[in-house]
Formats: sequence, C-alpha cells, structure tokens
Amino acid sequence: NVQFTGLHCVGRQLIGFGRFARIGRVEVTNIARWDAGRWYTLGGGLPGGTVRSLAERDNRLYVGGILSRAGKLTVTNVACWDLGSETWSALGDGLPGEVSVLAVSPDGLFAGWTAAGAVHVSSWTGSEWLTVASLTSPVGQRPADVFDMIWHDNSLVIAGNFSQINGTGLTNLARLKNGTWESVGDDALKTSPNRLAVADGDLFVGTRFGEELVPSPLTAGVLRLRNNRWEVSLGPESGEITALVGHGRELFAVGKLAGNTPIGSGINPIYWQFDGERWSPLNGGISQPLVSEHLARHGEGVVVAMQNLKALLFYDGTRFAEITNGPGTRSLNVSGSAAVVSDGRAAHAPALLTIDGTPTNVIARLDGMAWTTATAPLALGNAVIA
Repeated sequence: NVQFTGLHCVGRQLIGFGRFARIGRVEVTNIARWDAGRWYTLGGGLPGGTVRSLAERDNRLYVGGILSRAGKLTVTNVACWDLGSETWSALGDGLPGEVSVLAVSPDGLFAGWTAAGAVHVSSWTGSEWLTVASLTSPVGQRPADVFDMIWHDNSLVIAGNFSQINGTGLTNLARLKNGTWESVGDDALKTSPNRLAVADGDLFVGTRFGEELVPSPLTAGVLRLRNNRWEVSLGPESGEITALVGHGRELFAVGKLAGNTPIGSGINPIYWQFDGERWSPLNGGISQPLVSEHLARHGEGVVVAMQNLKALLFYDGTRFAEITNGPGTRSLNVSGSAAVVSDGRAAHAPALLTIDGTPTNVIARLDGMAWTTATAPLALGNAVIA
C-alpha cells in the first residue's frame, strides 16, 4: 500500500516520500531512496506520520509533514537527514502544525505550515524558526492555503489561496524580496496558481480551475514570467496542472485536462516536455485516470508517481516503465517457471505467464526495467516447462 506524496532527485538518486511501510520487498517507513535499481531505507525512516514535503540543500534533505519521529529521534513536523553522515536531526523545536511545503534559498530554509486553521510561512535561521508571513482569505471563501514555494530571482515566491499577507492585499501569488512581500509580474494573477518551477532562468506557474489571468483569459495551463510580464506558455484548457518541474532549460508538466486543443485528454493526464520554445507530449500521456501525480527529474528521464495505481513510472524519452516494486514484479506473474540467463539478461520459461493480467504463454525477457516478449506466443493449452 504505497502512497507517494512527492518525489525529489539528488544527483542520480531518487527520494520518494509519503505514507508507506514497504516498497516491494524492502521495509521502509514513509521515505526511501532509489539508487542503482534498488530501494533503501533512510535511518529507520519517519514512523508515525506522513511526509508532505521535501527540499535539499548542502547535502541535507529537509522533510516536513505530520511527523513525531525521525528514526529514533523525537521531532515536531520537520526534520533533517544528512546525506553524508546518514543521520537524522531535529530543527529546533520544530513547527506546531502540518508542514505542507518546503523551499530552500542559497543560505536558508522556508516552510509553509498550518495550525488551527491559520496558515503561515516560517524561516529557519539555523537555530530557531521565525514567522515571515501569515496568510488570510476573505470570510466565506475558500480557506487560505499555500500550495508551493520556490526561490527565484533572489526572492521567495509562494503560490496558494490567499488575499492578504501580514495584512497587505496580495492575491494567490507573491514574493518576499529584501524583507518585503510584493506582487509578482506586471499583472495580478486572478487564476489559482497550483505549482511553481524555474526553467531557463524564468518563473513558470501551473494553474487550475476556471478563473482568469489578467489580461489574457485562461482556465488551466502554464504561465511564464519573462521580463516581468506574464505570458501563456501552455493552454488554455479545462482542469488543472498538477505537477511542474524545471531542469536547466527543460520543463516537465503534468495536467488533468479536457479542452478543444490537441493537448486535451478528458480526465486522463497528459505529460509534456518543454525545451524552452515549444511543448511536446511524452509518449501520448498515460491512458488511465489518476488520483494525483508527482514528478521529478531523474538522470536522463523523468519519474512520475501514480497515486491510485500505487506505482512509480520512469520515462526515458521513449516509453514509461514501472520501478516501484522492482523490475517486473507488478506486471509479470509467473507460475511453474524455469529461469535461464542469455547474453547477461534474465529470461523465464513459464508454464503460465501473464503480463498485465493477460495470459500470454510466452517466454519473457527482463531488459533493464521492462519485461518484453522474447518469443512468439504459443497456443493456449501448450506449455513451456523448461
């Protein structure tokens, strides 16, 4: 029962976090590391809670959520994992509410958290937490919330649902620069910003629901801030952008959209890659409706978390392959098989073989992380026994 709430890439290692006790056959607790084809635990994990957010700086992982322990250490909703010493540490007295989002600057750490219905952003000084923002929304409207934060142009940018920060009128998107909160760009965003990313030096905002960007109409899509002016980069569509991640000049986006343009796809998500000038779909998207998606750049590809399928998929530029439970363990079912090794690759010669639940009665080969057919199908009723 693996539920990922997020992904993060550190070098060629992938950190998956959320709420789970094991991945495949590896016992982990709410956070795990994928490296060289295997999952590993991080110092006993984070028992007794749920990880909601993660950020990395100076060889340290900062995790937030609803947390009471990190390994054997007592913490309060936020903790730090040192990648060098492989140890957990607390961050002062912690924060008194659920930490939903974390962001790092070149020399700092910021946390968005909620307690008793109040939403705050705090900064970690190295010895204590200082509150730098209290977010509010009008009575009778959706409660204030912070969805994402990122460091861009020497300022902290936050996206969420709010109409004021520390009593100053700012709507849904704002930045903290030189100690002062201010609007972002030349026009106020009236759409709901959902995700933030930086690519090619520019700020990108993934939006959702049916409001609009002034002066351009928009229902859902990706906006780009270039030369302090907003422009529509992807969209408009009906739905929401659920994940956005930048990597150098490239940008990857996930959206559950339905529209009249070629990118519309009913309730199914579409995965795109942006090369700085134009968008292109990744393998046509995924053909199954998903509950939620999370995205991380990994090596030469991108990793996607699929909530309702309890799976991780890796896209290598041409296809998606599952990696959550190890190579093939979810999609391949073998009964009465004999294993052989040919040209360094494993092959199974089973009496009954199913791939994705469909009886195929073939010999299959594990190539990297995907099972492929090694021979033509045999007629059902026949069996390969060796």
